[in-house]
Amino acid sequence: MNTLYEKDFCQWSLIQSSHLRNNEIDELDIENLIEEIESLGKNNKSALRSYLIRLMIHLLKIKYANHQKGNSKSWGASVLSSIDEIEFLLKDSPSLKNFMKEVFPECYEKSVRRAALETSINIEQFPKDCPWTIQGILEEMK
Repeated sequence: MNTLYEKDFCQWSLIQSSHLRNNEIDELDIENLIEEIESLGKNNKSALRSYLIRLMIHLLKIKYANHQKGNSKSWGASVLSSIDEIEFLLKDSPSLKNFMKEVFPECYEKSVRRAALETSINIEQFPKDCPWTIQGILEEMK
């Protein structure tokens, strides 16, 4: 079955918002609205994870691969960009701070693997535990 939701998401969303504004509750596509609202939170969580990993990768590269100076300016720019994006996400959704605490260790592990691969530094040379606190990591390059 090809519903408007499946054929033209943009048009579907405009119609749903019109129904909401006009209090036309019986006209709403409740099942798909629920799915979309739930996905909004998932997208923010995914973005936070991604920015946090990117931030830690470049902090690790700056700290442990300083002999590869050619990239240090772009690494620093990536750090600042990631911090800005994380701050925007947390400003818009303060509840993500709790999620950030939850995923922080896992993000660090993934960052170490990628930093090791990107720099050809043996993974054992990176600290097993994250050398930064959550607050410290956001203030690292400010």
